[in-house]
Amino acid sequence: MDDLLKVGEQIDVGGPVGKFTFTGAEADSIVLLSAGVGITPMMSIARYLTEQSWPGDIFFVYTCHFLADFIFADELAALAKQNPKLHLLVTISKPEGSDWKGPRGRITKEWLAASIPDLAARRVHVCGPPSMMEATKAMLTEVGVAPERLKTEVFGTVKPAPAAPGTTAAPSAPATGPLVTFSKNNKSARIRGGQTVLELSEELSIGIENSCRIGTCGLCKVKMTSGEVTMAVEDSLDADDKTNGIILACQA
Repeated sequence: MDDLLKVGEQIDVGGPVGKFTFTGAEADSIVLLSAGVGITPMMSIARYLTEQSWPGDIFFVYTCHFLADFIFADELAALAKQNPKLHLLVTISKPEGSDWKGPRGRITKEWLAASIPDLAARRVHVCGPPSMMEATKAMLTEVGVAPERLKTEVFGTVKPAPAAPGTTAAPSAPATGPLVTFSKNNKSARIRGGQTVLELSEELSIGIENSCRIGTCGLCKVKMTSGEVTMAVEDSLDADDKTNGIILACQA
């Protein structure tokens, strides 16, 4: 914003969106697992639950490369002193040259299972870079955390799965994929390999509301009346959405 905006220009600002929230009513305990700047939404939850004197256990799991990257360290320590139900589990993957005396290395399923009693029975929120997210979700699945107990939010852009060799058209070539029809706008076009429904809609000047473009905010929900799609991320869709044919245009 500092580089692109000029004094006097106007911007549109939207309110908070998405479903990566926790009020304390959804479960009787929670695991907040994050890496890097993914700690940011976890801090909001930890602050709120502490302010509300929520009686449940809060397992705050965090990792980063270097001790100097451990943002909110002082505030977390203060919250833990204030809230005896807040359990801090922090590991630094590259602590060399620092005075870090805690766990070292990356998060592992063995460390999680040993540190958090009855992990499989708890609600778990995960936030961090895409590669960390995929590895962590796989670990949690292996230790028995059910999909409905796992809530995620990604920091960064999720790359689509690579197309099979020879199937992706060059950007300048005519699109030869499935025909997509936007019924409310009475417009149709074939989609290119690797292109999303949202990107196609933008080519056709159709205004599908969107924000994050990584599948977490839910603003680009649209109803699919026929056909099938695959989505790399569908965290902002609930069971009712899926039953009713709602998809995320940025991921489909």
